[in-house]
Formats: sequence, structure tokens, C-alpha cells
Amino acid sequence: MAQPPPEVVIPADGQEYLDAHNKARAEVGVGPLKWNFQLAKATSLMVRFQRDRQNCRFANLTSGKYGGNQMWATGAVSSVVLVFNVASQMWS
Repeated sequence: MAQPPPEVVIPADGQEYLDAHNKARAEVGVGPLKWNFQLAKATSLMVRFQRDRQNCRFANLTSGKYGGNQMWATGAVSSVVLVFNVASQMWS
């Protein structure tokens, strides 16, 4: 008998961003996104590189495998504010 696939556990902050994105997408009639662990790992590596080696300057994403959105802010930014900022620029 086949075993059920293991339950996918998305990190809490990842789920928060995913939920915020999917809410914004639903408001404009765009289908939902789903979590991708490979993409999350690549993103984490890029963020750490930018923080540790580039003094948080914007990344040059033209040669990478994935695209991305970049935003500069001072202090903490909630996922809802971040998603709204990106969505308002892209989907307006």
C-alpha cells in the first residue's frame, strides 16, 4: 500500500507572504500562487548574499535563473505592505 506524501510545512512568514499575494491576486482575477521550496531556497541565498556581501544594494537579477521584485525600506515592513507595494506597481 502506498504511503501518503509527507505534509508540506511552509514557514509561517512564507505562508503570510503567500496569503497576502494570493489575496491581492484574487482581487484582480489572477489565479493563486503555490509555495516552491526550490525558489524559496534560491531567494534566501540571494538575500543573504545581498546583506552580507553587497551592503544591501539592489541585486543585479539579469543573469539569474529567476526574476524578482526588490524594494528598499527602513525598518520592518509587513507582508501586507510589501505585497500592496508590489501589486500596486505591477497590476495598476
